[in-house]
Amino acid sequence: MKSGVARRHVTRQLRLAYLAPDVLRRLIKKREVPAVPIREMTDIAALPFGQQEAEVFGVRKLRKRWLSR
Repeated sequence: MKSGVARRHVTRQLRLAYLAPDVLRRLIKKREVPAVPIREMTDIAALPFGQQEAEVFGVRKLRKRWLSR
């Protein structure tokens, strides 16, 4: 790219725009800490909105741990 920004970086950033609105709200407004690194969030953005929140914030893992008590 002409401005010196790597194409890979731009592509990764654009994928984050496809995160579910609820996920973005929790990340930006509530400043909640995700359970996964940002690189994984770019892959999670390809999932259906209904699955993204559990993947980003680790809800599924917490539920399993709580239910196994």
